[in-house]
Amino acid sequence: MKNTVSIDMEKVEQLSHEHLWTWAELARHSSVTQSTLFALKAGRRRASMITAYKIAHALNVEPQMLIKEEG
Repeated sequence: MKNTVSIDMEKVEQLSHEHLWTWAELARHSSVTQSTLFALKAGRRRASMITAYKIAHALNVEPQMLIKEEG
């Protein structure tokens, strides 16, 4: 799909733990559904740039910090 990115969900998980957040709390803070977070973690889908931004913003990091290099 166009305009999607792979998110480093291990990094997301690490940062969530630093905030002492569960996946449910990350979902609430980022306005991204838990099912989307689980699908990203399982590799079943890629994130839109908007989703990447929402997750990064909730975790107080730049989106580029969470985007996996492709290639």
